[in-house]
Amino acid sequence: MKIEEKLSFFRNCIIDEVDGEVNEKRKKLLKTAADELTAYEKKAKKKNLSMIEVENEVTLEVKRQMYSRARIKKSEIILKHKNNIMNDIVSELKIKLSGFVGTADYEKFIHSMIDELLPELEGVKSLHVSFLKDSFDKDKSVFYPKFEHLNADIELGKFTRDKIGGVIVVDKDHEILYDLSLKAVLDSSVDDIGMIIYEEFDRQVNYES
Repeated sequence: MKIEEKLSFFRNCIIDEVDGEVNEKRKKLLKTAADELTAYEKKAKKKNLSMIEVENEVTLEVKRQMYSRARIKKSEIILKHKNNIMNDIVSELKIKLSGFVGTADYEKFIHSMIDELLPELEGVKSLHVSFLKDSFDKDKSVFYPKFEHLNADIELGKFTRDKIGGVIVVDKDHEILYDLSLKAVLDSSVDDIGMIIYEEFDRQVNYES
């Protein structure tokens, strides 16, 4: 599945729908970040004025060091709040994805990933296919038919909820694991989701010196 399709999926799930509780948390985090940065900038400007008053007593090198430390501190504040927003959104996304499991759109999404995988499994003689333990019978009836046409010996198994639905396939001939769970899709997209969230942060919080 192309990264554009994964990101489109997550936008549809949450990124473009940050409303309700998620949106309120994001607003609070953004406000906290803005307030903390504003307070820090005022403090830094006050220190700068003090430095000007005692300019003759402070060497240029010391002033450079103080400015460098201030820039590092400011960067740490920005990174801390970006990470807080990222972690909060990803946590909410995991919850929303868990609720997405079992829906018609979820089945369509997993089917599309299986369809993309099937050509790679042609000729494989031994497979292990696992479904979510909590909904094994249903998922088996929905997704297993996709694998039936393969000329392979297929073993069935179960996995726990932490994978967030989907299917896990192991090519036993070549010892290759294909994780088609929503958790795997999320993990593979975290960096790109982070970029979206960080860009949103940068649009809403003015932290330029």
